Formats: sequence, structure tokens, C-alpha cells
Amino acid sequence: CVVLRVQCATERVWQYDYNSAYGAHIAFNERRNAIVEKLVLEAHKQGLFSMLIVDRVQHVKNMADTFKAAGLRVKAVHGAVSAHDRRLAQEAVDAGKLDVLVANKVFAKGISIKRVSAIIDATGKKSRDNAIQRVGRGTRKHAEKLGAIYFDIADTSWSSPNFFTKA
Repeated sequence: CVVLRVQCATERVWQYDYNSAYGAHIAFNERRNAIVEKLVLEAHKQGLFSMLIVDRVQHVKNMADTFKAAGLRVKAVHGAVSAHDRRLAQEAVDAGKLDVLVANKVFAKGISIKRVSAIIDATGKKSRDNAIQRVGRGTRKHAEKLGAIYFDIADTSWSSPNFFTKA
């Protein structure tokens, strides 16, 4: 498990509600997303299959578009994707037809994708139970992998007790 401590915010006091702050400083933060992109691209160069877990549907779509633009074979999976298409995505991963899978909580628990060897948790949320489940995405045996690595993007400014102020 690798924990990356990232401080992407430029200010300490925010006049946002939770959803606006989360969007601005986690989901749509260009600096943070560039770090996540670099992790996935480096994992790909090393021959690892990456599963990127984010929280918001738009973040799933944006990151998938980023990887497509970089020439990777990618599938975006979230709640609006049909169960049939989710199953096809799982099969495509294990068949080696994808380089990266970008998903939100619909693929964070209760699935078995054997080829996952790099899990990048970029949700910005911290929960021991969720982390254990996400590490579990990489524990399935597959002939093409020796093990798995889990990256947890620890957003130090986001988790600060002084992050929010009352508007």
C-alpha cells in the first residue's frame, strides 16, 4: 500500500458547501487529476492494469476521457451503466482488452476482476472498510500478475479540520 500525501488546494479557508468544495478540490482539481493521470500512465508503462476509483460520475467520465486522449484502452463504469455493460467491462479487463478501468462505487465492492494489479483510490474519502474492500480488488489470482499495489491519494488540505468555514 502506498499513501501519497497530496496538497492541491491553494487556500485554507473555503466559502463552499460540501459538494462544491469536493468538486473544486477533489473531482475537478487539475493538479490533483494530473497526479492521478501520471500514476495510471506509469503503471501502464510498467505493464500493470489499473483500476481508478473516484466518487462522482462526471469525474469518472473526465478521467476516462483523459486516458483515451493518452491512447489507452479505457472503460468508464458508474451507476448509469447497465449491469450487462458492467459485466462486459469486467470480461474485457480479464481478457486483456482494456488498459484502465475508471469506476466509482459500483465497482468498489463485491466484484471480481482478476487482472487488476494497480488500484488507485482517488475518491478523497477515508474509510478503513472502503480501503480494505478496494485493496481486495487486487487480490484475485491471475496468470499475468505477481501481485498488486494500492495507491491511496491522501488529500491533506481536504481532510484538515479547518477546511470549511461557515458562510
